[in-house]
Amino acid sequence: MSDTPPTKPNATDTVEKGESLWVGAWHRLRKNKMALAGGVFILLLAGLSFIGPFFLEGDYYTNTVLDDNELAPGEKRLHRAEPTNGGSGFRVDDILEPVSSQSAKAAQLKVNSVTAEGAIISLEIVEPGDYSDEPPHPVALAYQISKSGPGQGATVRLTFTESYILGTDHLGRDQLGRIIKGGQISLMVGMVATFVSLTIGIGYGTISGYFGGKVDSVMMRLVDILYSLPFVIFVILLMVFAKDLGDSIDAWFKVRGSEFSISGQWNMLLLFVAIGAVEWLTMARIVRGQVMSLRQQEFIEACISL
Repeated sequence: MSDTPPTKPNATDTVEKGESLWVGAWHRLRKNKMALAGGVFILLLAGLSFIGPFFLEGDYYTNTVLDDNELAPGEKRLHRAEPTNGGSGFRVDDILEPVSSQSAKAAQLKVNSVTAEGAIISLEIVEPGDYSDEPPHPVALAYQISKSGPGQGATVRLTFTESYILGTDHLGRDQLGRIIKGGQISLMVGMVATFVSLTIGIGYGTISGYFGGKVDSVMMRLVDILYSLPFVIFVILLMVFAKDLGDSIDAWFKVRGSEFSISGQWNMLLLFVAIGAVEWLTMARIVRGQVMSLRQQEFIEACISL
């Protein structure tokens, strides 16, 4: 056996290795499974809201596709019917149906005008029907089962509405697209309002807590006054006094030959300003308290004494 005495560990070896605040926060977050799941959900929601509109067809915000009623999810309806072969023997006001196996409910077409031989010139959509897929073109026309007539040999080219995953509202606007657009606006309001409140609140609270005394007293009384104002009243006043400012800005740029326009997004910008101008009050008080607490720490007093 060796008589060599055991070596004592170096003091630097026994010191626990430090970690940054970001690393420590990540380690705590990683242990919280629910917080991780919530973060993943928010990231997916943000990705869907900002990337999803690029994969949607049509104008999901203002476009009116239908003349009546909304579309159910996955449903298509007849939008236009153009005769490709007028046939013969038809009469005005005859009600016809496209012969197709793709329909859960067949569309109904009314003859608007015919030639002297009874060939169809134009058709009017009476019932748009319910189709799972577009039938091949051209489609033959036949009388309803409950009715009959001498007309025959007519074919028509049908144009259908788009099929929407979640259907449409009563104005024919894509429900999925509008949900995505709503999520986009909600996330933008949250992020912009938070950025504005942090920017104003941190700066204001830091100045108030650092200088203290009369400066702190005046600044905090101003915060108390703003706290006393109802948020809804503040937003209403902002909308009333600033509603025409967007049009004035557009006119100013137009006079100088610029195509820049802000009036379409003006109400949204006012909403950002209104929320940010109120939410910073709480942040300012929190930061002020932290700064005043730090001012009383021993290392700060040591720095002042030096």
